[in-house]
Amino acid sequence: MKAKGIVTQGKGTASKEEALAVRSALLMAKQAGWTKIIVHTDCKSVVEQINRGSEYDYSTATILEDVQELSLGFERCSFVFIARTENQISHALTLYAVKLVHDIDWEHDFSIWLTDLVKKDMRTTGP
Repeated sequence: MKAKGIVTQGKGTASKEEALAVRSALLMAKQAGWTKIIVHTDCKSVVEQINRGSEYDYSTATILEDVQELSLGFERCSFVFIARTENQISHALTLYAVKLVHDIDWEHDFSIWLTDLVKKDMRTTGP
């Protein structure tokens, strides 16, 4: 498991920012050498566009084309919509990331608040 906060100056739509986050997640997973991944997001429109495969909103088309291309590099890669109420980790990381002044990466040493949220979410959504 990994988590990453990326400082950006973007002020795009929620779907564009989420598409960028999904692309970053795929790049992070590829760099980590993972071959099987599930990407959870609370942005239903992004998941629907990715899963449709070619009917993209004009504001996210290039990003989602990148996502499609990157997803082919995994043995198994799926995209799942999970409501924010059931995915507190994602929401908490988003709130944390908007306050960052530099990028942050967690792989082995997670903050206590993040570890607690992972345990809570894992009980909610299953292993």
